[in-house]
Amino acid sequence: MLDLCLSLLSLAGVAALSRGRRWGWWLASAGSLGYCYYAWVLALPGQSLLNAIYLVTQLWGGWRWGSEPRFQGRPHRRWLLLIPMLGLALQQHMAPLDAWLTAASLILQWLTSLGVAQVWRYWVVVDLATAFLYAGQRAPFTAVLYLVLAGVAEQAHRYWRNPARMAGSQESTEKERGYASQ
Repeated sequence: MLDLCLSLLSLAGVAALSRGRRWGWWLASAGSLGYCYYAWVLALPGQSLLNAIYLVTQLWGGWRWGSEPRFQGRPHRRWLLLIPMLGLALQQHMAPLDAWLTAASLILQWLTSLGVAQVWRYWVVVDLATAFLYAGQRAPFTAVLYLVLAGVAEQAHRYWRNPARMAGSQESTEKERGYASQ
């Protein structure tokens, strides 16, 4: 049951973030706090640590985004080069798949909180691999969550790569809510 509740909470948070909704950080933070415990129970220390770090970066991201997220283009390659170095270091202390997914997720989470738009495409790959990891741990709802998150990440990639569409979508949302000036 904890698996299902945390999955739904995390999904709601990431779905909100994928559309630039600041409150998504707070939902995702609550999910990460729960997943710290749950991953530990499943004997996935890397995922537990990762969720603790997610919690910190989500709180920072929620503060940093302010009222309007500002996404940049591509991540600097130096950030992506940290993934193999960190993965090799973590592999000394945990299972290889857990180590590599933890390394990639740490760097991608940092880039997400910095507002790098192209990071969503990388999340698709990491989310698919993480679904496989949790399926192997007999955590079916969390495995399905990561499959859905891969789809959310792909939609976010398409949404954030086109600033004109984003501005048009924001205008239509404001009109729907009655915020647009006459």
